Amino acid sequence: MLAPVTDVENLIWGVLEAERPTFTQLQGKSLIVANTLFLEKHRDSLRHRAAVAEMISVMEPSKKKEAINLIEESSKDLVSSYGTF
Repeated sequence: MLAPVTDVENLIWGVLEAERPTFTQLQGKSLIVANTLFLEKHRDSLRHRAAVAEMISVMEPSKKKEAINLIEESSKDLVSSYGTF
């Protein structure tokens, strides 16, 4: 990776450096696979489902409808940060 030149490149470089330890947690998985595994682990949390949906819409814009459905699909078992619904 080339050394940053512009302010934007400096910002990106800084974020990458700060997040480098997190990247090792992916253990060679793609971000899409990691997002799917995260959803499987936190399926009952509305807050986590919303985060997964946001990442789907960013990483795979063609699946925006799927991301919206992920949030709209709810069950009695979903848990918010304030407790159960």
